[in-house]
Amino acid sequence: MQPEFSRSTRWRLTHFEGPNVPQFVTWRCADSIPQPIFHQIMTETEALLPSERNQRRASLFERTLDQGLGYCPLKIEEQGRIMREHLQAHHAELYDLHAWVVMPNHVHALLTPLEDVKLATIMKRLKGATSRFINQARGVSGTLWQGEYFDRYMRNEEHMEKVAHYIHWNPVKAGLCTAPGDWALSSASAGKVRVVRERRAQYGDEFDPFCD
Repeated sequence: MQPEFSRSTRWRLTHFEGPNVPQFVTWRCADSIPQPIFHQIMTETEALLPSERNQRRASLFERTLDQGLGYCPLKIEEQGRIMREHLQAHHAELYDLHAWVVMPNHVHALLTPLEDVKLATIMKRLKGATSRFINQARGVSGTLWQGEYFDRYMRNEEHMEKVAHYIHWNPVKAGLCTAPGDWALSSASAGKVRVVRERRAQYGDEFDPFCD
């Protein structure tokens, strides 16, 4: 599979696909960012330069997610555990899983898709299955996940380690616990952090989702 990127039509997000490239991926519940706030962020950042605009949007979306808006189904132990189990179940099948955290209304994962496995395929598998099982646990039907996801490929070992640190400290930053290991739905508490030394993306700005 050759490295490539694509842009979603609806949300104007850039997605990167590359062989054996570690990716930082975030996906969220459909009600985690109310539409008025979402459109306000998009509108207020539209005039910025492309690289600055995408970074600013990512920062604002993250800040909003950490407020714990929406129903937050993943804060319920059974439902958060469903997400954790599906994340871990696909390790070595679809990807190498390095670091992860299940937050009340979103998920962060640092993973490397296996050879010839697309990130889009991974997300479809993860979101499709967990949507069914979590909705069953809740006794409801309908849309659980927002249709899009955010991704960024890792440029080097330092970048990867910084992202793993960010993932593990996200519950602390959101005020959910006092130390990363206290949050049960995280690789920090699971003791399975694997920031491995492997091939990294060396494609330059041509494939940088923040340089469009």
